[in-house]
Amino acid sequence: MVGRARSAASVAAWAVCLLSLVGLFAPGFAGHAGVDWEGVGWAVAWCGFPIAGAVIVSRRPQNHVGLAMMGTGVALAIGDASDAIVPRGYASTAHHSVLAQVALNVHNWAYAPAYVLIIMVPLLFPQGRFTRRWRIVAWLLGLDLLVLVLALATRARVHVPGGNRSVPNPIHLAIGDWLAGAVPLLTMVVVLAGAAAVIGSAVRYWRSAGVERLQRKWVAFTLVTAVVVFVIALVANTDTRQGSALSLLALTIGISGTGAAITTAILRHHLYDIDRLVSRTVSYAVVTALLVVVYIGLVTIATKALNVRTSLGVAAATLAAAALFNPLRRRVQLVVDRRFNRARYDAARVADAFAAHVRDAVTLETVRAELASTVQKTVEPAHVSVWLA
Repeated sequence: MVGRARSAASVAAWAVCLLSLVGLFAPGFAGHAGVDWEGVGWAVAWCGFPIAGAVIVSRRPQNHVGLAMMGTGVALAIGDASDAIVPRGYASTAHHSVLAQVALNVHNWAYAPAYVLIIMVPLLFPQGRFTRRWRIVAWLLGLDLLVLVLALATRARVHVPGGNRSVPNPIHLAIGDWLAGAVPLLTMVVVLAGAAAVIGSAVRYWRSAGVERLQRKWVAFTLVTAVVVFVIALVANTDTRQGSALSLLALTIGISGTGAAITTAILRHHLYDIDRLVSRTVSYAVVTALLVVVYIGLVTIATKALNVRTSLGVAAATLAAAALFNPLRRRVQLVVDRRFNRARYDAARVADAFAAHVRDAVTLETVRAELASTVQKTVEPAHVSVWLA
């Protein structure tokens, strides 16, 4: 019975995920002027949430992080799908169908649940349940969301997608007038809860240890990588095509990559590879930056100071950078491993020490004793035996 219930939950999760993906990609492909590639890019960035949620629900149904991520995808899909239904140039409720009027209303409040559920994800991660301290915050945030959605759905005027216009709300109720003044306050509560979730996650990361620290490190690594790419995009000027592409890449890494990192952490798939991944990323980033500086410096010296022809100076700088790559990479990798991948660094030191000790050994007994000593120091087993043919 348990297996059958889990199978049914898995099928339902993937069905909801598929519907969410359809809603997310609807605005990008439903336009009359062709494909909206910016909308498609946003859909690619956010599709990681419903996919990750479906994977977690199907594999770890007791972990509520999956439900929060799937709920985020559903809310975003509803908001995007309603945006695709609302006609461009929407002027008044009198000239449009009931479906268009309802879609316009839904579009104005559908994203609020998505933002709240995104805040819930770090509060639930990685155990999949609220701690006693955050459970009260979650209940208050849920109550705030209900009032906020009611206020947005029944207020007098609603925003029209694709512009800065607003029109009379087709579902205007008197309670919307009563709650209109509370919308800024209700929105501020959501913002403050998001800030508290970020700060709380950072504090819990520094206090964590063991497996939980590795789980949190996966997510932190993804977010830091996205921030770095976003800063590079700002330097590259986001008004250019290259800068816009980098900004979209940063958003994709930060949003979709976070979903993948959360899934990896919860399922504990290659969990201990995070230190190696961080070490390689940092080392190659440092090596690339150093080689770029060396290359620019050599080209400048050759062409400006030594009056060498530009083609010769570029060729000489390229050869010098290529010759420096491997020695520089090994040196930087060693330094980075000391900080980010200590287990590999210690293992390499032990292996080097063992090789140095047995290099001059002339008897088999010496090698056997050295091997047994090395294993005892590193693994610390209850008993060590070396069998020789």
